Amino acid sequence: MTRWTPYAHKSQVFNLSHLDDFEHTFVQIAIATATAKHFLVLVTFTDHTFTDSSNEDNMPIYSKTHSREGIKNRYFNQKRWELSKLLPDLIRAFDESNKRFYVLPDGAYFRLELLDVQNQKVEYDIFFDMVKVKRQTVLIIKSAYERDPNSNERPKLDRTNHFGFFKLLHATNQGKRIHKRY
Repeated sequence: MTRWTPYAHKSQVFNLSHLDDFEHTFVQIAIATATAKHFLVLVTFTDHTFTDSSNEDNMPIYSKTHSREGIKNRYFNQKRWELSKLLPDLIRAFDESNKRFYVLPDGAYFRLELLDVQNQKVEYDIFFDMVKVKRQTVLIIKSAYERDPNSNERPKLDRTNHFGFFKLLHATNQGKRIHKRY
């Protein structure tokens, strides 16, 4: 189980304990043809939920990541950190039936609108993967950030690649992957 240590910069300390691993039981409600199902899932986070590749806050390098383009520096980002405090509760609500999840080439994706710390409406993108490790289902939150409204880099979201959360969960528990279909 991952336990995040606080991040300190100058005289300011940023608590990261809200991103400690936790287990959550998602409940698929019973319907006429099936009984309720309970899924115990380990939720874990990467530092991409509170770091960025650009250094808007003039912070020192927090970590380095390996990508197709080589090693990239990751910098602590206060805005991402503030929004990351909402992640545990947002994830615990993934099983609400009205939400759509999108499958991308390298995992899954979820977008929602929420209010940031200044009470401004923002689009918040959560990128994740779900895997089976031994007998444990693990939900890995790979990245989460406010969507830049001026960005042209948006995943293709349409009816061909959206699924309900429990479809993704069932597939993972059966050792299958739902692949992008476009």
